[in-house]
Amino acid sequence: MDSFRKGNSIGLGLLLIIIGTVLIAINLHWIPFAIRSWLISWQMLLIVIGLILLVSNPDKSPGLILLFIGGFFLAIEHFTHIYNLRKFFWPSLIIFIGLMVLVKGNRGGSYRSGESLNDHNK
Repeated sequence: MDSFRKGNSIGLGLLLIIIGTVLIAINLHWIPFAIRSWLISWQMLLIVIGLILLVSNPDKSPGLILLFIGGFFLAIEHFTHIYNLRKFFWPSLIIFIGLMVLVKGNRGGSYRSGESLNDHNK
């Protein structure tokens, strides 16, 4: 458990350093306006919150969902000239959540801690 907390604090610390560095670069106008407009947006806020949850929470589902939603809406806003992505949001979200349920179900299982697969089959 201590190694998990240590990894969380390192990851969270690095994430905060990156966020602070980006904000300083924006304030010094080192980042062009085109990039700045999507760096400071509600979609990027969802992505950052998702990253924080991925780093700090043992359950990765909420972080992945926020990353997916923020990334999808960021893509919709900035890449509409490629294809109309809005009509794919709900089907993609449903597929994504279904995949998460499958992956989480395969990891969790019905075994108690300390019990192996062989113990369960006996």
